[in-house]
Amino acid sequence: MTIKHDNGYGTTYIFEVVEKMPEGFSIWAISGIGNGEYVPICETVRPNDKNCYDVNTQTLKAIKLSKEEVAILFSSAIAGDGTLKKARTTLKRVAKTTTMRRRQERARKALPILERITA
Repeated sequence: MTIKHDNGYGTTYIFEVVEKMPEGFSIWAISGIGNGEYVPICETVRPNDKNCYDVNTQTLKAIKLSKEEVAILFSSAIAGDGTLKKARTTLKRVAKTTTMRRRQERARKALPILERITA
């Protein structure tokens, strides 16, 4: 099964629906996929570059979840924790600022969902 998503700027993305997030993929912080019931996942073109945000649009995937779970994962991905590894790393850090405490709270909520959907 596939889902088509028009970004509103003339580009249509096609997502393959999968059960688990493959290795090398992360949550893509774009909203509105399948009425908010699918979390979009993508792989970056240069995965070893920590500052790379180039998405491989040929391998886009999506996982069906509840709207509440999608919102939790979306919030966590916006904060920079779009993978299980990143969420765990965030939770291990010492939260010295309010911003980091908020990020850790988002990661804490996302962690059980990420553990369930990560291959």
